[in-house]
Formats: sequence, C-alpha cells, structure tokens
Amino acid sequence: MVFKSKERLEEEYEKLVAKFKTLKTQFNQTKLSNSELKVQFHEAKEQMNLLDVELTKSSNRCEVLNQASDIPDIFYDNAPWIYEYSEC
Repeated sequence: MVFKSKERLEEEYEKLVAKFKTLKTQFNQTKLSNSELKVQFHEAKEQMNLLDVELTKSSNRCEVLNQASDIPDIFYDNAPWIYEYSEC
C-alpha cells in the first residue's frame, strides 16, 4: 500500500513538473511577444510623432499661403516661389 502511494505521488509529481515546464515556456514566449509588441508600439508612436510634425508644418505653410492670398499681385511678381506652394 505504501509502495503504491509512493508510486502514485511520484507520477503526480512528474506530471506537475511537466505542467510547470509547459507553463514556464508559455510564460517566456508571452514575455518575448510582449517585448516585440512594445518595440512595434514605440516605432509606431515615433512615426506618428514625425507625421504630426509634418502635418503641423504643412498646416502652417497653408495658413501662410492663405494669408498671402490677400496680398496684392505686386508681391507675387517679386516672390514667384509662392506659386509653387499654391496647392493649399
């Protein structure tokens, strides 16, 4: 009886050890995936910040050009580069 009980405990222990190894592997894979997602997030955030800066620059340029549209034509004769940015 004691032998069977010991044998049963050893089998249960081996199953628990196997389950622990499986869970530890899953945990490590999840940590790695989390790290990869953090990198992707930071890259996307940096790209968004760069695009936001470009949007602000473009908006400012358009605002200047819109204000310039109220300037008399003599100004355009002296600054022909304004026509290049007239798409705003």
